[in-house]
This record gives sequence, structure tokens and C-alpha cells, in this order.
Amino acid sequence: MTITVGSITVDPIYEQPLDAVAVVVPDAQAAALKQIPWLAPPFIDAEGNPQGVVQSFLVRTGDTVVLIDPAVGDDKDISVVPEWNHNTTGFLDRLAGAGVQPEDIDIVVSTHLHLDHVGWATQLTEHGWKPTFPNARYLFMGVEFRHWANESKQTVVHPAADAPELDHVLALFQETQISTFEQSVRPVQEAGQIDLIDEYGEIAPGVTLVSTPGHTPAHTSVSIRSGDDHLFLTGDAFHHPGQVAHPEWAALSDVDGDQSTATRRRILAELADTPTIVLGNHFAQPSMGRIVSDGTGGYIFDSSGLEA
Repeated sequence: MTITVGSITVDPIYEQPLDAVAVVVPDAQAAALKQIPWLAPPFIDAEGNPQGVVQSFLVRTGDTVVLIDPAVGDDKDISVVPEWNHNTTGFLDRLAGAGVQPEDIDIVVSTHLHLDHVGWATQLTEHGWKPTFPNARYLFMGVEFRHWANESKQTVVHPAADAPELDHVLALFQETQISTFEQSVRPVQEAGQIDLIDEYGEIAPGVTLVSTPGHTPAHTSVSIRSGDDHLFLTGDAFHHPGQVAHPEWAALSDVDGDQSTATRRRILAELADTPTIVLGNHFAQPSMGRIVSDGTGGYIFDSSGLEA
């Protein structure tokens, strides 16, 4: 599907399902989601279980081709999600289906450096991990890069066998983030293709990075404007539309849950009752809707009337 934003086009490039939404956002359980009257398939299934996807976004603006959030990747060491560990996804074939080869990408930007937003930054070759997009500049927020570079130097401390399940999940997440930096980020740095940026702003005509911290230290959303049209790409400021009704639902992987909640409330207040299309990174496809006030001080994610 192609989303048109004035003269800019945005193509979501599906990689694989996100089956663990209820693990990532512990409050997003079926019983709670069924209490949200406007929430329906594809965002929940018939039993109310949350549905999600992993996807990237191909943005074509003028002569510039931008890839946002290059997903999980193939062949990666991902202990925290067994289904993604050393997986083969067909992602590059779907990118080609949208009319783009890796060498056509001018800019790769990650909203943050979690494993499912940087994976295709590199691919495994006979010479080891190499940048997938040979002609691209990879844009990372400096604060974000330095945070995960420091984390990659830490030693994983695994909890005792009788420790709570949550401790094991967090230990596996840390382990995976260390391997993510070494497999998906450091090879791009060694190739000299990374640009670290410390100010938010326009990175291509009509494509602007917006500060939305909390999920990670310098988590970034993306605003795309052309003419009178506006699209807001959430990154992981939101993982599921249920968080529109309940912005207080923080993610397990948030570095600062209070800040991520404040960020969601700010985004909702700014975008409510405007024509802006909101595109959720992990929202089940078609992934888009508008924020509408519900008349009681809350918000609805209204996807009616929006078709690819």
C-alpha cells in the first residue's frame, strides 16, 4: 500500500508479525482491550488479543529516498524473541516489490536503536556484517547512539533460576541489545556511513525528526508534511492503539515509563481533532488513523475512511 502525503509517498514495508504486544505493553491484555469500545480488528483479534507488526517505511520525497526503521533483519542473534532469532524474512524482496533496491536508498534513519528498528542496517555476508544500503547515510541521534554504545560495553547479568520471569525477559533483552549494537550498528560505524545528529529538524524535503523521549533516551518520531497534508510516524512512542485510550500504559522496555506516558499525552493533545494521519510503527496494517477527542477528556484512534 502507498500513502500519499502531498507530493511525498510513504510505503510501509512489512517484515513480520509482532506477536508479543501483550508482553511489550503488559497492560494491553485481552480483557482490558475488550473494554475499549472502538478497538476492533485488525488491532485486536476476535478474543481481544492485541495484534501488531514489524515494518519499515519507505519515503520518497523529490529526489531523496529515505528508509525509516529498518526492522529486525535476517540472521541476527535475538535471544529475547526466539521467532526472530536467525530468521529469514523476505524483507529485501518486499522492498524490491516497492521499486527500490538497497543501493537506491539515500538516507536510513532509526527512531531509536532497539533491535527491531535497526536490523536491516546490516546484512550477513561472507566477509561478516556489512551495511545493507551501500550509498546511504545512516542518521542516529547522538544521545541515542552513545547510550547504546555504552550499554554494549556492559556485562549481561543473568538472574538466578528461581528469579521472576520478568527478570529473565529483561536479561535476555539486554543480551539482545548488546548483540544488536555489534551486529547492526557498529559495522555501519566502521564503514564510515553514520552521521550522529544532536538537533532535531528536517533531514529531507518535508521529513522532520521530532523529539519524543521516554521509550529510549532520545527516541524520535517523524513528521512528514507536503502542501496541506501531514503524517506523523510514531516510532515506539506508541506500540498499540490501546495506548491512545490509555496513554498511561507504559512499555516494559521503556527506559523512563513516566516520561513515555507524558510524551504520549503531549502527542495526543497536539494531534487531536486535526487532519493529521497518525501511522503507528507496530500497529497492525493498515496501521493508520486520526486522533479524535472522545468528549470525556480521552481519545479515539479512528481508522475509518483511511484506505491504502
